[in-house]
Amino acid sequence: MQKRKCLLLIACFTAAFFMWGCPEKNDSPDADTPEEVPYNSDIDNSFIETITDDDTIVVSSIVTDSGVVIADGDTAHERVLTISGTVPDYLGAKRTSEQPERIELSADGGSCLNPGPWNDADTFSTSFQQTVSLSYSHNGVMCTGDWGYTITITNLGTGTVAWKRDVLQGIGADVDQTTGSLDLPAGTYEIHVSTVTGTHTYASLTYTPGSGGVVGSSIVVYHNGNLYPVSEATPGATYSHVVDLVNGDNVIRVLVIGNFDASAQADLANIFAISEPIGIFCITEDMAIRCVLSWQLDDSDVDMHLIEQGGTFFMESDCYFGNENPNWGDSASTLDDPMLDHDNTWGYGPETTVLPIPKNGLYTLVIHYYSDHESGPAPTKVVVTLNESLQRTYGPKTLIDEEIWIVTGIRVTGGTAAFAAAPDSASLFNYPTTFKGTPRK
Repeated sequence: MQKRKCLLLIACFTAAFFMWGCPEKNDSPDADTPEEVPYNSDIDNSFIETITDDDTIVVSSIVTDSGVVIADGDTAHERVLTISGTVPDYLGAKRTSEQPERIELSADGGSCLNPGPWNDADTFSTSFQQTVSLSYSHNGVMCTGDWGYTITITNLGTGTVAWKRDVLQGIGADVDQTTGSLDLPAGTYEIHVSTVTGTHTYASLTYTPGSGGVVGSSIVVYHNGNLYPVSEATPGATYSHVVDLVNGDNVIRVLVIGNFDASAQADLANIFAISEPIGIFCITEDMAIRCVLSWQLDDSDVDMHLIEQGGTFFMESDCYFGNENPNWGDSASTLDDPMLDHDNTWGYGPETTVLPIPKNGLYTLVIHYYSDHESGPAPTKVVVTLNESLQRTYGPKTLIDEEIWIVTGIRVTGGTAAFAAAPDSASLFNYPTTFKGTPRK
């Protein structure tokens, strides 16, 4: 019996050892099947190119990485631009949010001698999508059978039920109460409360009405269909954003969007101001590998790592913030060397890594949530383009502080890149995968 206990302890220790992130060494780096990683095609936001608006954001400066001033219609010989300007005092009437209003409903079932029914209802309208707060409480006793209550919020325009709480109880007394929130698109709604004999139900809903109140408006940069949040849109504040150009045509605009959902990038009903289109034609080397990282949380730091075959995370064979332009191939050429454009340490990105003409081999794209700055999890997305034509979008994937995401492998043969299985993690991390001890930025 004692021997069997010892064997059981050894088995448990071994299982725990592997669960803690120390995988067995694999001599064949690309033998593993990679973890499934979601990807989808980009959302089509190209209609923004044709939008006009009464309030125009002025882009006061467009400067290349080497300091060359550039303008709409110019040809750029560098990939990286920085655009900057000042947030306008856009649509004063729209920016004046009315004070939140509250609806309070009460359906009192009265005594057990009165059969009711007991109902209370009210309607409310919002002209922009917003998060409303809702609290309710209910208490009662059984009188003549089941007791309970129903609270319903119905969109009167569509007839659809936006939210419902329906509780029926049997014998006994009960108390049910909660406070929460829900997202409602612009529209007119009815909130209805009903209860049965002998019970009481109370509901309180708080919302912002008005003809265009702006809640949480954001500065957002549009670039060839993708949207990148920059900062809160405080009128009079300055903004600055790095744009990584693609070979060929680039269309760039700056927008002020109310209630912008960075994860969806599709709810654009609340565009309050927009710059004129900026068209830049870029002439650079074709890129076999181009990876663009962005994340949807301000005051946070997510990093991108491109690791060559046989390479190790955070080492010379890793292109990352501490090794932005390593020499990987022919020492006399730069075309086989990767380059990270810049290290964004405070939120959103984008960060771009490119590799024009890589040497043959298996490369690995890894994302590391370097520091959340105590801001919490960060929904993270990577757009990978191979040979200027084949593109995949990975994520959004929500990362927690210091989490590592092995996104994909990229196999290069004769200068042509293709998506591939990522190598075994044991070949990428030759020391424990916790990075509190790595040099901080």
